[in-house]
Amino acid sequence: MVDRITKLLKTLSSKEQVIVNELIKKIAKREIDNLDIKRIRELDGLFRVRKDKLRIIFYDIYDDGPPIILEAGKRKDV
Repeated sequence: MVDRITKLLKTLSSKEQVIVNELIKKIAKREIDNLDIKRIRELDGLFRVRKDKLRIIFYDIYDDGPPIILEAGKRKDV
């Protein structure tokens, strides 16, 4: 998973890289109060967070374990 996110970050602009890194850190720390998060209806336990044209898909932030980042990227790619 880390390799996929590293490859993704290389395709983004430096500004977008900073945004994605900040969002991932907030998700990992469960600091989600001010994020635009929405549950994905079709799939139980999956959520998406968005900022501008960027999206991050992750699994169950309300579980006791750490959230799992599944996908990150631009809206057209995720």
